[in-house]
Amino acid sequence: MGCCSSRSADSPASRVTRWRSTGIVALRDARLKVVPNEVLQVGNSLRILDLTNNKIAEIPQEVGTLVNMQRLVLAGNLVESIPANIGYLRNLKILTLDRNKISVLPEELGSLSNLQQLSISQNSLSRLPKSVGDLRNMLLLNVSDNKLIALPESIGGCSSLEELQANGNSIEDVPSSICNLVCLKSLSLNGNRICQLPQNLLKDCKALQNISLHDNPISMDQFQQMDGFTEFEARRRKKFDKQIDSNVMMTLAHSACCPDLLQILAQRMEDQMANLRLTDFEFFRIILPGSSKTKLKLPYKFARELGDRELREARLRVAGEGRRPWDVKVFDDDVSGDVYLGRGWQEFARAHDLRDGHFLIFRYDGAAAFTVTVFDETMCRRDYRRHHDAAGTGSSSSSDSSDAAAAAAATAAAEGVGDVALSQFAVTLRQCNLEDKQAQYLNVPMEFQEAHEYARREKVVLRMRGEAWTVRLKHSRRERGQRTAFRYGWHRFCVDNGLAVGDTCFFRVLREGDLRRGGAADDHVLKVAVRKADGTTLE
Repeated sequence: MGCCSSRSADSPASRVTRWRSTGIVALRDARLKVVPNEVLQVGNSLRILDLTNNKIAEIPQEVGTLVNMQRLVLAGNLVESIPANIGYLRNLKILTLDRNKISVLPEELGSLSNLQQLSISQNSLSRLPKSVGDLRNMLLLNVSDNKLIALPESIGGCSSLEELQANGNSIEDVPSSICNLVCLKSLSLNGNRICQLPQNLLKDCKALQNISLHDNPISMDQFQQMDGFTEFEARRRKKFDKQIDSNVMMTLAHSACCPDLLQILAQRMEDQMANLRLTDFEFFRIILPGSSKTKLKLPYKFARELGDRELREARLRVAGEGRRPWDVKVFDDDVSGDVYLGRGWQEFARAHDLRDGHFLIFRYDGAAAFTVTVFDETMCRRDYRRHHDAAGTGSSSSSDSSDAAAAAAATAAAEGVGDVALSQFAVTLRQCNLEDKQAQYLNVPMEFQEAHEYARREKVVLRMRGEAWTVRLKHSRRERGQRTAFRYGWHRFCVDNGLAVGDTCFFRVLREGDLRRGGAADDHVLKVAVRKADGTTLE
């Protein structure tokens, strides 16, 4: 795919060719007023179309020809209506239409037989089509902040629905058919006009774990008198009390000196966790002196409540950090029967500078996702937002390069590419890495660029998905020495692969190259893999 400096690389025909090879068209924040014709020319090869934050007012009828599309994202535009031809997109799994001006959805929406997520919040919908009940594979429906006065009776046909969000509408009555949603786990109806719920809702929806009804006329007494309330309350349980005794917190400051006392306190507090619930379930862990750095034991009660089905992989997000979640493997110890966070935990702990005596509160958010709150030796919550904001104003944060530093270590070692620790690095993309074409750059970690003599190089070749992009290096002098950044060609690489803020790029040396010769066969080549913010992987 070469250097983006050539004119042919930016021609419509070249763009279509690239989009067909990747299956991804990402035109976020491109100031578009219409869907470009080149997008429609991609045809059956198109899998993902992202047109977020543009000024598109109309979706062309020809969108129905993109029959292999799996994800369509049109959030933050000016769209007023959806063409009936959208019903031809039988392979569509995710449809995101938030923050538009849509007042009506076509009945043909029900033809999207493989749709799993429909999000159309912050629009002007006054009703949902009856055909929404035909979406039997839908897992998530978000219709918050519209003008709905009711949910259709047909919604009971969404037999796979797990989460329904309809906050900020004018809904007065909830249809009795909602009791047919046997897979429903979360129901959010905040800010409506609901006076009562179907009497059998709690009894029939046996998977229901969370109901949110703030700012509605319905009273708590009414809710508690519903059939099945006792069973519902048993499923959800009470939260673990967040109020931690101040004497215990004081002890944490002396953790390095009193490991035995910390172990006793930790055990005693875990034993008091009797009232649990699955969604919003919370537990704590203390980083004890001498404890393993590569794994973290989960409380037995939590592991039992969650069940083996969901304990294969976890996604960790630090409270207030605003970054993409970390993927961490979960495994069982065959001897003790204990359950641990394993591969990925060490990288998570290192990137967040977790140390002995730090106190961690885990909140389970559902779908194997956790929010982690960290308290350090000062007995105060750590503010990671300041850390990352400061890192963003400088060059390239060293924590970025440690985000997943071990992700490709085994591969690098097997291929014999120098020192494993210096053969790869990882960066979580920020806005400065994805500015407009003339301003985009990506700083290379100092240790990496020195190890591979980037000061003497003019370019690198990035390889991903079997293709190659030539990227020119830009050198500049700083107080701490020379700084090198990916510059010309980096924009094309980001656009062609649909990269966005929060995605993590893993770079690994595939070929060192020969500085003395400089031919194409001697280019310095980096293999790239990308973990998207939604957890999917490109490589």
